[in-house]
Amino acid sequence: MKDQVSELLKNKEFVRWVKKPDEHTDRYWQKWLDVHPEKREDFFAAREMVLGIQITRNELPDLEKEKILLEIFRKESQPTDKEKSKQASTLPPWSNHLALGAKVAAVFLLAFFLFLGLPQPPFSPEKSTKEESPITTIQKQTLRGQKSKFKLPDGTLVWLNSDSKLEFTSNFPDSLRSVHLIGEAYFDVAKDPERPFQVVTGSLSTTALGTAFNINTFHKDRLNVALVHGKVKVENKDTQEKILLSPGQRLQYIKTEQKTLVDEFKGDWVTGWKDGILHFKETPYLEVIEELERWYGVNIQTTGSPTQSWHLTGRYNNESLKMVLDRMSYVERFEYEINEKKIQIKF
Repeated sequence: MKDQVSELLKNKEFVRWVKKPDEHTDRYWQKWLDVHPEKREDFFAAREMVLGIQITRNELPDLEKEKILLEIFRKESQPTDKEKSKQASTLPPWSNHLALGAKVAAVFLLAFFLFLGLPQPPFSPEKSTKEESPITTIQKQTLRGQKSKFKLPDGTLVWLNSDSKLEFTSNFPDSLRSVHLIGEAYFDVAKDPERPFQVVTGSLSTTALGTAFNINTFHKDRLNVALVHGKVKVENKDTQEKILLSPGQRLQYIKTEQKTLVDEFKGDWVTGWKDGILHFKETPYLEVIEELERWYGVNIQTTGSPTQSWHLTGRYNNESLKMVLDRMSYVERFEYEINEKKIQIKF
């Protein structure tokens, strides 16, 4: 990992965007990636360090990691002049040494967990009672060309596809575990009979106790829910329908027609994306281009038009964009040119 990671971690605008993204800053950092494609690996590594999603060993020298963490802790926890004055007037001299020791211990323990890639322990140098821990809203977001895997507070595993966003609270209430999804995600739900797990996606809410399922909201006119194992209930606010799915079944809701279809899906044709498998099944040209842009984090321009009969079927297992375009161009008869993150297709 290069010095770029350290620079990004020290960039207040970058850290602010990771913690509280919005449409304006999303566009800015997406353009930054388009201009600096060679820095994508460092960019995503720095973003994951801020989010605490996952950190692998040997990414940074230990001393450098320690320095960065101490610097972040110092900036975020440094008291204002008013607070310093209040502390000096109300606390005995020896208490400052105890407080400093507690903070230093917390930083080093945090660093230890981060370096090992383990989840951070729920503690602070001060009191750590449940009542004093505020419930906050957390967003996990991926950009084009990036996928992520992480755990929710209840232990549920989530695979978040490219250009997607998941919103949830830091602590789920006692009655319901609810998350909001934009894009696509695969959930392996931790069992908890007392608290159903619910995913809200537009007009659909999918509820389960302990199961695995995939939800896709990429298409503007369709919402898809595919059940791998267990059982889920899908409720539709538009049509007032309540549908139970069995393993191997997929629900498709066509919003423009307010029409619900239930069919069966085959293996990894729906869920293979989380393992790096890209699928197309009788897919029209524009949807293929949108998927390639999202999957590889590129911009594709088209000269000319494909034939009206274009409906692509193919399976690509962890293949480069060049390999995918080579196979497509052979079948569909087009030429292409790759210039870093900009692709030109000519018919």
